[in-house]
Amino acid sequence: MKKILSDLIEIKGGKRMPKGVMLESTPTNHPYITVKNMAPYKTELDGTFEYVPNDVFPTIKNYVVKSGDIILSIVGTIGRVSVVGETLDKASLTENCAKLIPNNLILPLYLFYFLTSPFGQTEIIKGVVGSTQPKLPFYNIGRIEIDLPTLTLQQHIVGATSSPQ
Repeated sequence: MKKILSDLIEIKGGKRMPKGVMLESTPTNHPYITVKNMAPYKTELDGTFEYVPNDVFPTIKNYVVKSGDIILSIVGTIGRVSVVGETLDKASLTENCAKLIPNNLILPLYLFYFLTSPFGQTEIIKGVVGSTQPKLPFYNIGRIEIDLPTLTLQQHIVGATSSPQ
């Protein structure tokens, strides 16, 4: 059956660093996920990350992700999709990405595989607005149509789809 994503997910934004605050290259407890850090399947902490200063983190603490969350780039390089890895549990998320939180009707990995499929990528591109600085607004993410099989069939599809790790 066809559904739109707004019936299946909650969409949460990331957060821009406060004006005048720069990310740090020295590791803190707060890695900051940007579009350039997103890997094709699972994003894990590596040497390319920058960090939120410890004294600044309380101002953006509500914009974190947890392991297993699905993230989608929505500004600039639009349409990158990744699963947040265990090493980035509680990392901060850039404002150029959205966190997609599935409800109990759709499996997170089914959503991931759909969004990375040619059909899902076409649906994403249909929702892009702006020519100078392209953007994918939240309301257009919610309008994306998806074929939604039963949870049992979703589990079979996810199980049969191999993913690099």
